Amino acid sequence: DRSNAGLTANPSDLNALEAALTLKAEKGGKVTVISMGNESVEVQLREAAAMGADRFIRITDEVFASADTLVTAKILSSAIRYLGTPDAIFTGQFSLDSATGQIGGKLASMLDAALLHSASSVNIMDNGLSIQRKAGPRFEVWQAQFPVICSVIEGANKPRSVTVKGKMAAKKAVI
Repeated sequence: DRSNAGLTANPSDLNALEAALTLKAEKGGKVTVISMGNESVEVQLREAAAMGADRFIRITDEVFASADTLVTAKILSSAIRYLGTPDAIFTGQFSLDSATGQIGGKLASMLDAALLHSASSVNIMDNGLSIQRKAGPRFEVWQAQFPVICSVIEGANKPRSVTVKGKMAAKKAVI
């Protein structure tokens, strides 16, 4: 059910946003947040603004309302190509509405980028990312050079708190 999907922030998307903001703090650049949905996703985009993201794009059309993961990935990859493929794209591991975990992999394939999937922690290297991911009772370490798509699990980091200054920026954000 996607009827309330835009009203609640996806926890793993907040962890992905935190990873992107950390990369920005360490390497510079800008964080662009893209979301597909009706006007209700503006709540999430403004939350991203309050946390420190720089640019916000809402892709909307009534025909997207029942888009499967392939259509979603095609739409998102087209938008990313149009904007200029960045060094890193972070996604939440799962969405609240379908929880398939497929978008990161599909984007990596469509954008010809490396994929780091199910990151339980993200470390920034000179020319890429290193992640840990749970593998049974142990953790695996995976690395990839930029450009890279990294899907992040819920709890991978602690998303930053929204400040009063952030709230003011969120009100002024152009979406």
